[in-house]
Amino acid sequence: MIVQVTDFTGKYELHTGMYAQGNIQAYIDKYEVRYLRQLLGVELCNDFIADLNIQSIPRSANFLDIYNPFAYDSGYNFYLFNGIYEGTGQLLSDGIKEMLLGFIYFEYAKDLVNQMTPFGNVKPKSENSDVANTLFSMMYARYNEAITTYRAIQHYVMMNNPIGGEIISIVNQLQAGLNYTTGAYALLGGTGSGATVNVIAKEIGAARTISLIGGGTGYVSGTFPVIGGTGFGLSVNILANAGVVVSVQINGQNEGISYTIGDVLTIDSGNQDATISIDDVWQGQILSVTMINRGQGYTLNDLLAIDNGNQLALVRASYVGVGNYRKFKGIKKSTAYWL
Repeated sequence: MIVQVTDFTGKYELHTGMYAQGNIQAYIDKYEVRYLRQLLGVELCNDFIADLNIQSIPRSANFLDIYNPFAYDSGYNFYLFNGIYEGTGQLLSDGIKEMLLGFIYFEYAKDLVNQMTPFGNVKPKSENSDVANTLFSMMYARYNEAITTYRAIQHYVMMNNPIGGEIISIVNQLQAGLNYTTGAYALLGGTGSGATVNVIAKEIGAARTISLIGGGTGYVSGTFPVIGGTGFGLSVNILANAGVVVSVQINGQNEGISYTIGDVLTIDSGNQDATISIDDVWQGQILSVTMINRGQGYTLNDLLAIDNGNQLALVRASYVGVGNYRKFKGIKKSTAYWL
C-alpha cells in the first residue's frame, strides 16, 4: 500500500536478500494497516485508505495535510524554570510514510533478536561481531522517532476541524454549453462554494464543416489559408489533381473565428478560383474543463454550472475531498522504554 520492501534503505536499511524480502513484506502487510488504525481510528483509517491514489498518496487536502511532513508551533505549555515561567509547544511530523517505516522496522528488528529453530527459541550469534543489546539497538530509536510523528499527527487532527468537500475531480461536460471562450470561470450551484475551473472552448464561429464548391485551376496539394466571408483565420488542407482541387479538409490547428454558415471562401493559392462554403460553425462549445480552485463544502455528485452569464454548461463533482477529523478515534501510544 504505502510502504514497499524497497523503502527499507538508508536510515531504515534492512537485509533484503532473496529469502528476507518475503518476511519483510509479511511484516508490512501485518503492521501497516494496524498502525494506521491505531493512529486514526478504524473508520477514519478506512476513509484514508480509500482516498489513496494509484501512487498511494491521498487525494483529499485533509489527508494530505497529515500524510506529508509538517512543523507547527502549537502554543505554549508553561512551566517554572529558575523562577521564570517559560514554555514551548511544537508539532513535528516526518510524515505518515516515515512513521510507518519506523514502526515496521521496529517490529521486524525486534523479532530478529530471537529465532525459532528445531531445537527451540535461540539467540543468533555472529562469528565476526557481537549482537547489540537493547540499550544500543537502533530499533528503539526508530520506534521513538515514529512515536513523535504519531503524536504530532494526532494532536494536529484534534486541534483542527477543516470543512473539506473540495472538488477533486469532475465529469466534463454533461452539457457542453454555448458562447464560451477559453479562460477561467466560477462554478455555481451544489452544496459548496469557491470552486473555479479553466475551460478550453472552441472559438465562436470557428469552421466545423466545409464543402468544396469549385475546384479551380493551378493548385497543388498542401495547406493554404482562405479569404473572404465574415470571419478570419481558417486554413484548409487540399488534395489537387492536374491543378484542380479534388478534396478539402479543415486544418485542425486553424479553424478560424467569427464565420457564418453559408460563407463562401476562396482558397488563397493557385489561380485563386477554388471556392468552399462554410456548412457549420462552432458556437463556443466547451472541449475540456480542469480545476483551478477546488473550493470547499461540496458533496459527491453535485451538479454545477460553469458561469458565463447563461450557465449553459454543466459538470458533475465525481470525487470530493474526504477526511472528516470528527471521525478521529485514534489511541495514544507511548515511547519505548529506551529513550
